Amino acid sequence: MFELDYDKKYITVILEFEYDSKKNKSKFRANDIREAFLGIAPPEYPNGRGNPNVPRKIKEKCNYDREIINPIHFSLIKKPVKVDLKEKKNYTIKNTAVGAMFLYKYLGLLEDYEKCCQAIKELIQEKKSEGKPIHIVDIKDVQIIVGYDLEDVSE
Repeated sequence: MFELDYDKKYITVILEFEYDSKKNKSKFRANDIREAFLGIAPPEYPNGRGNPNVPRKIKEKCNYDREIINPIHFSLIKKPVKVDLKEKKNYTIKNTAVGAMFLYKYLGLLEDYEKCCQAIKELIQEKKSEGKPIHIVDIKDVQIIVGYDLEDVSE
């Protein structure tokens, strides 16, 4: 029925955020996380406001001349949170982003697959220890899941 295609390798990166607006003066923006991990920067900011371009950084860390990971899907992980109001209603439900998921297609050699996954985790840890950018510091947990798909999801 289905055959595994070992040429189509995938990496899923799951990030969990921890953000407390009372402790942090800067505004946390899930969009900055999206831009960093998808490798995009707004046109008016060619350097992406200090955002690391994760696909480019991983390519450099793995010593590749070409792309090694290609972002395919992105999704925020939302959690309904009850917010008390002082107005007419007693409360409202707010859908807060508590994490994000990124699906990458791995384009490198099989022998570099594990090295690439380690490079992703190391990059996040480096940025957290540097304290910049602040939205990377707010990542409290990283989970990397590797695998093969029965069918190519990028086509």
